[in-house]
Amino acid sequence: MKLISSRYLIIHGHFYQPPRENPWIATIEPQESAAPFADWNRRINSECYAPNASSRLLDENALITQLINNYKHLSFNFGPTLFSWLSQADPETYQAIIKADNQAAKTKNGHGPALAQVYNHIIMPLANTRDRLTQIRWGLFDFEHHFGRRPEGLWLAETAVDLETLKMMTEEGLKFTVLSQEQTKAVRPLGSDAGAWKDVSGGKIDPREPYRIFWGKGPKDYLDVFFYDGPVSRAIAFENLLRDGPTLLQRIEQAFGDKKEDDIPRLVNLATDGESYGHHFQFGEMALSWLFETLKTRSKNPDSIQLTNYGHYLSLFPPVQEVRIFENSSWSCCHGVERWRSNCGCNTGGGGNRWNQKWRGPLRKGLNWLRDQLADTFETVGGRYFEDPWRTRDEYIRVITSNYEPNAQSTFLVAQARSPLSGEERTEALSLLEAQLMSLFMFTSCGWFFDEISNLEPVQNLRYALRAIELSQKLTEQNLQTGLNKYLDIIIPNNPDFRTGRDIWRLRVKNGSLNNRLIAAHWIVSNFFNVPQIIDLFSVPRFTNRGLILINGEGLKVTAGLVELTDDRLSRKNSFLCLALYSGGIHLAILTGEYNQPEPPAWLNQSDLRKILGEHLTPATALNIWNRLLQLFPPETSATRFVLEDLLPSCQVKLLAKLAIGVSNELKSQTEDLFHRHQDLLLMNRASSSTPKWEEAFIFRVIGELELQRILKPAHFGRPIDIEALSTLLSRKGLIGQAQDRTCLGEMGQGFLDSASQALTTTMNPRRLLMEIQNFLKIIKQEGFQLDLRQSQNNWYAEARNPIFNQRLNPEEQQLMDALGLILGFNVQAVRAETGL
Repeated sequence: MKLISSRYLIIHGHFYQPPRENPWIATIEPQESAAPFADWNRRINSECYAPNASSRLLDENALITQLINNYKHLSFNFGPTLFSWLSQADPETYQAIIKADNQAAKTKNGHGPALAQVYNHIIMPLANTRDRLTQIRWGLFDFEHHFGRRPEGLWLAETAVDLETLKMMTEEGLKFTVLSQEQTKAVRPLGSDAGAWKDVSGGKIDPREPYRIFWGKGPKDYLDVFFYDGPVSRAIAFENLLRDGPTLLQRIEQAFGDKKEDDIPRLVNLATDGESYGHHFQFGEMALSWLFETLKTRSKNPDSIQLTNYGHYLSLFPPVQEVRIFENSSWSCCHGVERWRSNCGCNTGGGGNRWNQKWRGPLRKGLNWLRDQLADTFETVGGRYFEDPWRTRDEYIRVITSNYEPNAQSTFLVAQARSPLSGEERTEALSLLEAQLMSLFMFTSCGWFFDEISNLEPVQNLRYALRAIELSQKLTEQNLQTGLNKYLDIIIPNNPDFRTGRDIWRLRVKNGSLNNRLIAAHWIVSNFFNVPQIIDLFSVPRFTNRGLILINGEGLKVTAGLVELTDDRLSRKNSFLCLALYSGGIHLAILTGEYNQPEPPAWLNQSDLRKILGEHLTPATALNIWNRLLQLFPPETSATRFVLEDLLPSCQVKLLAKLAIGVSNELKSQTEDLFHRHQDLLLMNRASSSTPKWEEAFIFRVIGELELQRILKPAHFGRPIDIEALSTLLSRKGLIGQAQDRTCLGEMGQGFLDSASQALTTTMNPRRLLMEIQNFLKIIKQEGFQLDLRQSQNNWYAEARNPIFNQRLNPEEQQLMDALGLILGFNVQAVRAETGL
């Protein structure tokens, strides 16, 4: 390859979020702190991961000229648990990242920009040898599952490292990793005539070249390493260097420094959390896009900066120096790795720096104790089923990446089991493996990084610990809960709401656990009140309706059902008999019990149950009805009673919202009737009053939202909307216009805009749709309303560059397409020039 420059640039983004799924239902529950999004994964995806797949490049008039996939130019790693979530939650962004790696590799001699990561971000030097090996092997397999190639490099959580970890990485076929300058001790030239070691501690190592670390005495006992430029990386992460592209480029230019002798290559390599680009710094992804495009236009200059990635650079310029590092060091703790096991002083400022982190040590020791107990059980009991339990655990990633697909699970068990397993043995074997997954998850680094044990991250780790205990307790004589309590009891939280760690376990960990009886209660409630969103929260288990009836009385409702719960992860099925009684308000009582008979109860039909309950179902007969319901359970089935407060908090919210809708609709109906009877008076009074009373404001808000629903509703069925009526409504400030009145427009208007722009691809009448979207946006802009245009811009840009779509358009439709692009904020002429269309 002919070199046209001696200056190379790598910008690495470490894209990572801890696993956040509830371990009993395998989905992320709503997180209030992420509002207005349901959870933090969705919020950060909207602010960072998705925008970097289609970042805006603006001209001098702030019009969009290109959408750039930054991942093609970045070096990056995605945490495996996050990337698996992204593949389901936002397939478009997920595919854009995969495509970026593939396209970039084609221009870099087969070296893609994506790196693997240790699976769930544990601090490797603090893990035992088995867990380290599994973390590496799972990370590599997961990477290959998504990207279709073997990775060359691996990102270590918090760049925490020791020589044993580097040895394992080499033996698993990896070539390099990335560390911090502060982790270096000394350097010297490679070769048999190597000179004396030069001290580079304190971050004095030159990060403008790769180095080689020897973990053994053999000629191949090494791993190559890049040390990212600390000062510039810190400026990106903490000093607002992303405020604009030119400022970023200027700082990078300075980092290259003077030419080396003989003009040998210089590398500036930067590494930060990928979330810096858009989440931590709004529009940070656009500074990157400007930088990438600017470097592209200058790429043929003699002293240009060439964008590359670690694998590609290493293939061109292998190390000429070897390095020694500080064992058990990391980038984010100046005390080594103490942040994840002691009160070392590293914190994020929680409690105004008045808090201590003495809880970190007992938490680490307690989970280490639990890990060892789980390991003993896995090795002993698992040894009955598997030739090599630990090899089987390493191979279990095949089942996990298949999303527990039954055929993949069966193939795995056939390959790993000593002999064919019975149904009960299969469930027991899979329970052991799932307990090991939970055992790894409970060491996710975020559980120790922050300042208080009652916070979200440590509580999440402890929930994984509880799930591991539940899965293993029946298989061991050791009382796992009692053993862990000894460590929880000596933890003193900073939060005064909790006396010890055991209070946190009781109030924030165990209250999130779910047994099958409670899961069945969620099913019956979902069906009782027709709230399918409750069941949608459950990825595990699957629900199969074996019978369901509903009886309405005078203010009293009763439902009965039989549901089969299928847990694919454990290859287990159980049926549960469910009964519920509702007498209005929040007065809900539920009974569930296991019922594994081949046929449903004989009374599970409308007529028989009606006879059993009696003729009069009223709140006054609720107690008698309840006693009759109790008698319906077979003697061998002990029923468990639940109330509304026992449901998952997120499910309670959805149920209460549904119950409130009835009240709200009745109130709206009465308000609408009142408005129409006194319309002239109310409108005249509203127009003459600069500060209407809250009663009047409420009436007008209700009427405005109802009218808006009528106008936009046809769009959900693919029919035209009445643009003139919408314009009239929005221009009537008395109806829509106050800040609090815009929620309805935001939700419905956003839905219309996104679906309409998406429909451009398939519509048989592009003229109507283009005019409708255009007129809608004009009205919205004219009246000062704000909607998120990102998805619509993405859709327009894709179609504007699509030759097949453009060939379908006649001259008038082409003009409408261009006009829409202008309204969406594009420099249409520049987009057309780029594509040649």
